[in-house]
Amino acid sequence: MLCAVRKPGDASLVCTSGIDPVLARSLPAPDASSGLLGRLQTERRSQRLLNPGGDPTMAGLPQGYPPLYCALEAPVTSLASSYGWICLANKEGADHFSAEDERILSILAAQVGRIYENGSLYLEVQRHAEQLHIEVIERRRALEELRASEARLHRAQVLAKITHIISGPGGQFESWPATLAQMLRRDPNTMPASAREWIGMVYADDRALVRSMALQAVREGVRMDFTYRLWRADGALLHLRQVMEPLPGEGAAPEGLRWFNTIQDVTAQKRAEEALRESDRRFNELLDKVEMASLMLDRNGCITYCNDCLLRLTGWERGEIFGRNWFELFLPPGMDGMQRGFEDMLADRPAAWHFEQEILTRSGGRRLVYWNNTVLRSVDGEAMGIACLGEDITERREAEHKIKRLNRVYAVLSGISTLLVRMRSRQELFAQSCDIAVRHGKFRMAWIGRVDRAAQQVIPMAIAGTDPDFFDDLAGRLSYADEPSGVYSLTATVVREKRAVVCDQVEGDPRVLLPARLQARSVASLAVLPLLVAHEVVGVMALFSDEASFFDATEMKLLGELAGDISFALDHLEKSDRLNYLAYYDDITTLPNRTLFLDRVNQHMRAREGHRPQGAPFLGVALIDVNRFRIVNDTLGRSLGDELLKLVAQRLQLHASAMDMLARIGVNSFGVAVCEARDASAVAMAVDHLVRACFDEPFQLGTQELRITAKAGVALFPMDGGDAEALLRNAEAALKKAKASADALMFYTSEMNLRVAEALSLENHLREALERGEFVLHYQPKLHLASGEVTGAEALIRWNDPRRGLVPPGQFIPILEETGLIYDVGRWALGQALADNLRWRAAGLAPIRVAVNVSFLQLRHRGFIEQVRAAVAHGPEAAAGLELEITESMVMDDVQRSTQSLHAIREMGITVAMDDFGTGFSSLSYLARLPLDTLKIDRSFILHIAAGPKGSALVSTIINLGHSLGLKVVAEGVETEEQSRLLALLGCDEIQGFLYSRPVPADVFEQQFLRGAQPAS
Repeated sequence: MLCAVRKPGDASLVCTSGIDPVLARSLPAPDASSGLLGRLQTERRSQRLLNPGGDPTMAGLPQGYPPLYCALEAPVTSLASSYGWICLANKEGADHFSAEDERILSILAAQVGRIYENGSLYLEVQRHAEQLHIEVIERRRALEELRASEARLHRAQVLAKITHIISGPGGQFESWPATLAQMLRRDPNTMPASAREWIGMVYADDRALVRSMALQAVREGVRMDFTYRLWRADGALLHLRQVMEPLPGEGAAPEGLRWFNTIQDVTAQKRAEEALRESDRRFNELLDKVEMASLMLDRNGCITYCNDCLLRLTGWERGEIFGRNWFELFLPPGMDGMQRGFEDMLADRPAAWHFEQEILTRSGGRRLVYWNNTVLRSVDGEAMGIACLGEDITERREAEHKIKRLNRVYAVLSGISTLLVRMRSRQELFAQSCDIAVRHGKFRMAWIGRVDRAAQQVIPMAIAGTDPDFFDDLAGRLSYADEPSGVYSLTATVVREKRAVVCDQVEGDPRVLLPARLQARSVASLAVLPLLVAHEVVGVMALFSDEASFFDATEMKLLGELAGDISFALDHLEKSDRLNYLAYYDDITTLPNRTLFLDRVNQHMRAREGHRPQGAPFLGVALIDVNRFRIVNDTLGRSLGDELLKLVAQRLQLHASAMDMLARIGVNSFGVAVCEARDASAVAMAVDHLVRACFDEPFQLGTQELRITAKAGVALFPMDGGDAEALLRNAEAALKKAKASADALMFYTSEMNLRVAEALSLENHLREALERGEFVLHYQPKLHLASGEVTGAEALIRWNDPRRGLVPPGQFIPILEETGLIYDVGRWALGQALADNLRWRAAGLAPIRVAVNVSFLQLRHRGFIEQVRAAVAHGPEAAAGLELEITESMVMDDVQRSTQSLHAIREMGITVAMDDFGTGFSSLSYLARLPLDTLKIDRSFILHIAAGPKGSALVSTIINLGHSLGLKVVAEGVETEEQSRLLALLGCDEIQGFLYSRPVPADVFEQQFLRGAQPAS
């Protein structure tokens, strides 16, 4: 018998041999781990047994087994485990088992144990492999289901704009899906890792809410639902709804819970809510502020509802109209067809949805209303009535009608303004004006007549809009002679009183001639306008309208301008024998010229003479000058210069007000008359706007694009002049003032007259001073810092005016330069300085070099070099003792020409100094190439040399620069010992200033600084 158990708790494996099979199947299985056999297995040893009684239980077998008289038992083991035992019983031919039997059985049992163990391991491996295969299949299916579920969840979250975060007890984020990074537009590597970082992304105003909600949820361990705003990575602001829910935990305190945070992007909903609220707000505001009549009618046309706006519009009380028929109460007579329109409304036909309709007010007046209608239906769709929303458009229609009327007048004004340019005869002017009034102005009739002073008659000259019979009937009836009755016709009143006259209603007006004929031609009102030339009525113009009260104040103002234009044309035609088109218009720009401009301004001024009320519009004359126009002509040619003038004129015409007058006044100047400005500020704004509109954009000349600027001077009437000539002259003065300043626009003032008069007077005195020899030279010495000797002097011109005494140069040098006298005075100064220096040398005094200032005009004069050469022709000592001083700006204006002149001067043996260095805009590269000997530091730098390190650093830099270029450096304006000391320390060569001496006359200079000094050996 063999009995084996793979592991405790498993069923025993029992095998027998030598026992009847039927009996073996009925025997109970022995317990492999208990009893004698169990100890045998545990102790892992074999044994031999003799059992004379044959009782199987003595061998450890259960009852029922065959008798067992001798037995050999051995454990079935492997190296590591015991599995059972094997028992041999009742050895045949012997009464017991031998030791050899025991050894063989032990070996057999060991082999069985190893075989059993291998088989058991194989079965175990096979079972585990099957189980693993099942688990792999199950896991794969679960993984696929999980992926499908996650994909569905991802799609659902994306569609619902929902994501989530799982956070730990400390607020750290444990996990989140990809939808969170997508929602925040962030790279997954830059996602927040904790609640603290998350709150840092929250909108500042909402952080306290988020923090308090999160703390409350953690403190109480409950679900929290709240909404807040958060900044997205691209700067957009999101509205988020967050639900915090605790995850189940075994016995965890609220502070130790993990949390599932559901986050939904509700930005679209929030914006929709805000848009809805804003729409509701606007709609409510609209209803509150928009005055519209609201009305409801039943199927019979009776009023079932009306709002207060309708009551205010019509003047009725609610109780007076409620239940009454709308058509009978509110529609004017003769509008019976509206009943059919009501049936169209009930039928909901599109033609009845919107229409205009006049309604009657309680007082009998009429209001025009634009109705928007809709059908009111019952639950089953039956039409029960209509609802109407109406807008009172009476004033709008009247305004539109007035605009149409004004447009008619504007059309006439524009047509006649165009007509004036090409008219060559009075008759043509009259005929065309009447025709334009009828065709463009839609007047029923128009006629023009001239005044015959001798016959005291108005002679009709042209008529339009009627047949010739009316023209014939009118002739002979237009007398303006005295009437005994004192009742004059409209035409006579116009001629006698020199003013326009209006008849608002032809019927019943005794001043109207031929009223029946006019009414037959549907004329309801008329206006008669005077045509004035030199304050005298030379003609009249009559305009007839089919509308009563057509000619209100606005129309009459425009018609007054129309009459003024025709009057001007008459005046122009009277002078046509001696003037032609070119006498009044510029040929290049087609603008009026100076003459016509002045004439028109004078005409406008005459209309204001004697009756300019307070607050009346201002009249301003502006002169606009195109900067650098000469350069355009010189560089691009005259043809492109003319093209530029045309473009400027076109822009001025495009942007000028219709009430303004334009003209070309000079070569590159344009005149503008601003006629309807409320004050001086308005004039300035109008001119400034015109200049900017014209010159802000570049001009395209051929293939070149030019940016041109302009300046303007303005004079006002009557403050700056009583006539156009005076205004234009003063505007020119203001323009000169603007050119001399940084301002683009300047006004003329009364002080300007005084300055101009003074300048003219001073110019005459300066010419006389030159003739009389009143100019003198004063000399200011230059001191050599190292030796303390006087090595030179600067000759400074002074005017010894017998009337005012010694005049400072600042008061007359600019006038000399403006008038060109500086060339003659400079030539005298050069000759006088040379004469003084030669006289001193001849007297044996110490030789010095005298510096003479040269002006810009002198240096540019083509005869200047020869003038200098002639001045120093006395001998080499003359040139050796002369230095000419120039300024930076003089050289930089024309570097090439200046350099040539300076080279010619130095070739004569004359030294050259650059005066006021540091105040201009010279280029160092040019400075290195200029033929200079001396650099003079401007006094503005010396003034601040002792003020601090910056001041001394600037002076030191200039000194070092001059020395590096091999130049002598002279400091001007030295007034203190400290300045002198610092300049010596910095290595300055010479100084000049009040510290040593003021400029003094030649004899004083000679006596004080030259006497006693010996000439150099």
